[in-house]
Amino acid sequence: MSRNFIIEEHDGKFFAPDGRRAFPFTCPNCGHEAYAAQSLLMDMGMNLGGGFCSKCETSLDLRMTPDLDGDSMDAFLRGGAP
Repeated sequence: MSRNFIIEEHDGKFFAPDGRRAFPFTCPNCGHEAYAAQSLLMDMGMNLGGGFCSKCETSLDLRMTPDLDGDSMDAFLRGGAP
């Protein structure tokens, strides 16, 4: 089952089809570079999210990571986040 969606870039920022910001992450299982949109909980100020790698389908916990260029996202194997 594919969980891919089209990412659009506007002014160096990435967006999901529904307009939510999308951020790059690397799958800790297979190393695949992918994007994930902010979760509803992230929109409400909580740094919690979940998703799947679009290549190996591994279930992931996702966390926002502030950096100098904006925000990025870190992925952890489900249940393995610090």
